[in-house]
Amino acid sequence: MTSSRRGPVARGYVAMLAATLLLVGACTSSDTIEPLPESAQEIVDSSGYDSGGWSWYAADLTTGEPVFGSAEDKLTLLGSTTKLFTVGSYFQKFGVDNTLETPLYATGGRNGESLDGDLVLVGSGDFVLGSRGVETGDIQFTSPDHSYSYFTPLATPVEADPLAGLDDLAAQVAKSGIKTIDGDVLVDDRLRTPFETKEGVVTSIMVNDNLLDIQLRPGARPATRPKSTSNRIPNSMMS
Repeated sequence: MTSSRRGPVARGYVAMLAATLLLVGACTSSDTIEPLPESAQEIVDSSGYDSGGWSWYAADLTTGEPVFGSAEDKLTLLGSTTKLFTVGSYFQKFGVDNTLETPLYATGGRNGESLDGDLVLVGSGDFVLGSRGVETGDIQFTSPDHSYSYFTPLATPVEADPLAGLDDLAAQVAKSGIKTIDGDVLVDDRLRTPFETKEGVVTSIMVNDNLLDIQLRPGARPATRPKSTSNRIPNSMMS
């Protein structure tokens, strides 16, 4: 028996022309570069970016000729705009409709509605795994997001269930006729070597961004998200 779930690749950076690749940073200028289309220039000139600065360079992917550019030779601290390179390269190679499949395998044999063996979830690079509302075609985030809790107490998690993807896989197992397991539920994360960032540890399979959110409120018991019985949190705070 095998089950799997397909996770959509995030599309938050698809605001590009299909025939161009947007590069933000230091590039070479050309006399053939045209001004931005009026609709794009309206975004650049909008009030939300009064305190910011813009650099852009776009080239035709077929000919390599420059199409749009502004301050493209200016050295800039790119920050999170570097994600444009990663996501744009992925879309160019695999397409915007590509999905990641996380397989679930059963070892051993079946005995009626029981599995005499283990369930093995194989990490395949889906960092969302059904969370952040992707089950409904959305990607939720908060400002500041819970992944930034290391520097601000105002960080909050999204409303969507972080275990939605795992629940979907469990439902597939139950639908296949397996109701109980005489074994373990294992996770194979050997696809890539984990590495640590300020926001947490990045692995080949991630649940709730590999974070355990601990929520403390006056007069209430500490709550964890996702809910787990494997953690005990003594609370000695007084209010």
